[in-house]
Amino acid sequence: MIPLCHAPRLDRYRACLLAGAIGDALGAPVEFLTRREILRDFGPGGVRDHSASYGRVAAITDDTQMTLFTAEGLLRAERFAGAVASRADGARMTGEPPAALAAREAHVEAVAHSYLQWLLTQRERPAEHGGYDGLLGVAALHSRRAPGHTCLAALERLAAAPALAGSLRATNGSKGCGGVMRVAPAGLFCARLSGNDADAARAAFALGSDLAAITHGHPGGYLPGGVLAAMVTLLARDVPKTRALACARQILVTCPEHGDTLQAINAAERLAALGSANHDAMVQLGGGWIGDEALAMALYCTLAAESLESAVLVAVNHSGDSDSTAAIAGNLLGAERGMAAMDDTGSKAIDTAELARVFTLRGTGEPVTVTAPAIPSVLEQARQADELVAVLRERVRGLEEQRELYRQQLQAAQSAMEVLTLRLPPPAAASQSAGSGLIWAVLGLVFAVAMGVAVVVVR
Repeated sequence: MIPLCHAPRLDRYRACLLAGAIGDALGAPVEFLTRREILRDFGPGGVRDHSASYGRVAAITDDTQMTLFTAEGLLRAERFAGAVASRADGARMTGEPPAALAAREAHVEAVAHSYLQWLLTQRERPAEHGGYDGLLGVAALHSRRAPGHTCLAALERLAAAPALAGSLRATNGSKGCGGVMRVAPAGLFCARLSGNDADAARAAFALGSDLAAITHGHPGGYLPGGVLAAMVTLLARDVPKTRALACARQILVTCPEHGDTLQAINAAERLAALGSANHDAMVQLGGGWIGDEALAMALYCTLAAESLESAVLVAVNHSGDSDSTAAIAGNLLGAERGMAAMDDTGSKAIDTAELARVFTLRGTGEPVTVTAPAIPSVLEQARQADELVAVLRERVRGLEEQRELYRQQLQAAQSAMEVLTLRLPPPAAASQSAGSGLIWAVLGLVFAVAMGVAVVVVR
């Protein structure tokens, strides 16, 4: 079990997730539009309120879906705690206590399993999973909302892998934003860890990076996840955002290949110091399609905007990955300001959106509980598969040896028959002895039996 002692306001947890979902829903209708197209369709101010996408108003996308499955995996993680032996990995922070490393690996494994459940929802067959009490059983989540190709491909490979070789880290070299956009729950999870703020931030950074690395193998794809998780942890613990960023940066620079991510967050900080958040400044940071750009754009809005609403709206109205940048900005400002900041975001729209059904269990008003049937961990499944393959190979080897033995017996019988045939005199039509006939009958029977056995074995 992980020791807990710090108790930040619970409304910051709710605000972090809700504000992220609001940003996601605001950005969903314009995710693939240019800035000019946004202004054409929504007026001079661009997106100002929820609109329709995916057949409904205020629809969340894969960003919030995967964020929720991240949270559920972490809640499930205690079930798997201690089940996974510590695994060496050069990308992990040096000097980490073995017990802490083993616990984190167990949590990463549980979240990977949760992501495989999310993958099942992308088949859009909710009736097959209606018996689950967790998120897999929420019909509203069985909806394909422009999921990232990298996430789908990486998880398909994970689901199909006969063995995982002790690692859950992707090897695809992707630095897309699909890793960072879903890991805010890692920050919330670590916000209540015992110890000081710096220790909690380091734990969050390591966990956030590892969760992003399940699908994104480039440092620019997983290190932004570490920065986001560390900042969410610190913001939820009342650390001012400028100090939270400085602490996250100190951890970042200890990681290999941190240059792109460091350059991106430094640029966001410099632009934020120039004045209030605005579109012209933010787009200097990129389009948000890759991890470090999405983090930097959300950080810029978080540092420079006057309110949660203005930050999210700036993060939405640009020619890029609008839902991801707005979701990350919402995560950060929700963790910092709590539910009190939600009054000016139009959050009442969420009451009638599908998100309300996601945060409650089938619309009953009761909190979602994680009571899905216990299932083996991903690595345990791999070990079981390896054992089954070994057993099957041994059986095949035994059958091959038996088939070879039968072939040798058949050849011996054929050779014996040839020898006896040469030695026996030709049968006379009128004077064939009874003994000679019996010999021929026995030989014919032996040959027939041998041939029958050989046919059965070869088949």
